[in-house]
Amino acid sequence: MNKDTKMIIALVAILTVCASIAIIGVSESLAGEDSVTTTGTYRDESTGITFTLYSDKTAEATKVSGSPAILKVPGAFTIDGTQYSVVSIGKTFGSRDKIIEQVIFPASITQLKDGSIFNQASKLKIVTFEQGSKLTYIGNSAFVGCMALESLNLPEGLKEIGTNVLSFDYMNWSNKGTLYYNLYSLKQLVLPASLEKIGDGSFPTLIMDIKLAEGNKSFVIENGVLYDINKTTLIRAFNPQGDVQIPSTVKTIYSYAFRFQTSDVLTETLYTSTWLKLTENPIIVSYLTFYNNSG
Repeated sequence: MNKDTKMIIALVAILTVCASIAIIGVSESLAGEDSVTTTGTYRDESTGITFTLYSDKTAEATKVSGSPAILKVPGAFTIDGTQYSVVSIGKTFGSRDKIIEQVIFPASITQLKDGSIFNQASKLKIVTFEQGSKLTYIGNSAFVGCMALESLNLPEGLKEIGTNVLSFDYMNWSNKGTLYYNLYSLKQLVLPASLEKIGDGSFPTLIMDIKLAEGNKSFVIENGVLYDINKTTLIRAFNPQGDVQIPSTVKTIYSYAFRFQTSDVLTETLYTSTWLKLTENPIIVSYLTFYNNSG
């Protein structure tokens, strides 16, 4: 074996070792990015909140019990010298709570996860997000059945509202089988400029005033009816004046879009002229769109 051949073999060996080290380093880096794990739980006795702790020093508020009437969720806390940032609220966090009247979410929260966070929280009246909120997502059914809810401030930066966030009315049978509806107290909602997506059936039955913050480019309101910006989806008729003439561009009408509207809204015009015209242009009409209307 001559000198040149030996040098080539040595060089190949060195390059092989370097490549192996690089691959191992990349693998370890990728593994590190996906290896956030649960490290334990912690209960804050002052608020009654139980948190799930994660290895990246974040925490999720997963359950509350025995809390004060005004609940302020902490944005961070320290355990044994390690500080945890609270970034999410877990499903069923305050489900069926009978104490909390007001909840204040910290600016550090990025999402309210899917799953009835305050399902039928009977006394909850006010939901507030601190100034500078990082919230981007409110999950499906987050405040379903919160019949006492009067105020919900949606922070700038919010991008998506899930399905059925506020829509369902809690029903119960009483008085020899008569069906009663406990209707939401929430009558007004302002949608932030940052909002880009609204899930099916997300507004309460008797909502009377929906406003768009200046600069919102994803939705439009005409004659008391909320549409997506292209008018392909009719989201909610909340306070229309007279007949609702559905644009020919509409392809989908959301659940409960006309629920509990009165006879002066859903007139014969809608069914005879507008509705029949739309048979030429098929529309997806979602669950209980016209449920319990008079007229």
